[in-house]
Amino acid sequence: RRTLAALAIGMTTHLILDCVMDAVVGSPESSALRAAVWPLMGVDFARVYLPSLTVHIERLVSMPIFVTEVAGALLLVWEFRRGPSRR
Repeated sequence: RRTLAALAIGMTTHLILDCVMDAVVGSPESSALRAAVWPLMGVDFARVYLPSLTVHIERLVSMPIFVTEVAGALLLVWEFRRGPSRR
């Protein structure tokens, strides 16, 4: 039961961070929303043409993605350091 609660909280936090990133970037179609309601908006995610691996990596190593990934990592570290006595 606790494992399922932790999984649900983690998924919710991930979705919130994705929504924040979509808002900062100004994405016309929220990838977070599309993931949350999958497959109701179609069985595939947005198709993006990436001409090379370099272009793909450059898009992944952007400031909004970096900030939200660091925020997620900090939340994981914080929860881990809290210890089992408070969980």
